[in-house]
Amino acid sequence: MNKSNKIKQLGHEVGLHYDVSVIKKGGEQNPHLLFDAQIKLLSTLIENPITAIAMHNPSVLGEDLFRKENYLNVYHKKFTEEIAYFSDSCMAWRDNFVQHLDDNNFPNRFQLLIHPILWPETELSRYKLLDTFKVNCITQIENDIEIAKNMWKNHSGVIEHDLRELNNK
Repeated sequence: MNKSNKIKQLGHEVGLHYDVSVIKKGGEQNPHLLFDAQIKLLSTLIENPITAIAMHNPSVLGEDLFRKENYLNVYHKKFTEEIAYFSDSCMAWRDNFVQHLDDNNFPNRFQLLIHPILWPETELSRYKLLDTFKVNCITQIENDIEIAKNMWKNHSGVIEHDLRELNNK
């Protein structure tokens, strides 16, 4: 049975939770292209079309550039006020979720927003997780820069350019 059938059998729907500020930075020319690429990637991964979206931090980040009519925005009040809404914001569960979990008694319909990046295999505090994320990003950037430098040292165009510059001095 494929992923799509499993999701449908359980009555779940997977949607895209996205950060408008990150997409704006990554897709300065056309943020909609990057958004559409994320939708396509997630659809491919779950083998099911994405029809629902949820902007990251809507109360903080302001306007949602991607509030398209052809996507169901799950921050509509019918999904956050009219049915139960639970989120692991900042690696923290609110008391009402913990109570439902302790009682093993959830409503028939609810929205559960999970940030997988916040839950690594090794348990870390939220602050240690951010520090680790920062170190990993810096390390990756430094590695990418070293790869580029090594490539440039042997690149014929760079060699020709540098020789031309040297001869023009």
